[in-house]
Amino acid sequence: MWTLHPGVIRVNPSAKIASATAPSLDLAYPSAMTSPNPPAAPTVTVECFGVPRMLAGAAVPCAGDTLAEIARDLGRHAPALLGTVVDPAAGWLLPGYVFVIDSAFTRDPGATIHPGCAVLLVASAAGG
Repeated sequence: MWTLHPGVIRVNPSAKIASATAPSLDLAYPSAMTSPNPPAAPTVTVECFGVPRMLAGAAVPCAGDTLAEIARDLGRHAPALLGTVVDPAAGWLLPGYVFVIDSAFTRDPGATIHPGCAVLLVASAAGG
C-alpha cells in the first residue's frame, strides 16, 4: 500500500483497502515532513588564525545555525581550544578572541550562519 522513495511517500491507489469508500491518494511530502529527524544544521569550515591555528590547525569543520552553536561545536571537534580560546563551561569564546563572518567582526552568539559563509576565528588584537 505504501511505497517509500527518498523524500517521497506515495499511496498505491490500486492496493486493496479495507473500506471500499476510501479515496485513492497520491500524496508527496518533503522528506523533512515525514522524517522524525530535523534537517541538519549548515556545515561551515571555521578557518583559524594565530593561537587557535596553533592549537586546532588551519580549519575545523563545524555545524550550527548560530555562532553560539558553532562555538560549542568547535569545542567538540577541536578540544585543544577548550580553556584557551573557548570557555568549556559557557561554550563561548574567551575574551581576546572574535569571529569574522563574511568580513564582519563579531562576538554576537546569535549571529546567523548560512551555508557557504566564510567564518574565521582570530584574536581580537589581530592585525598590524
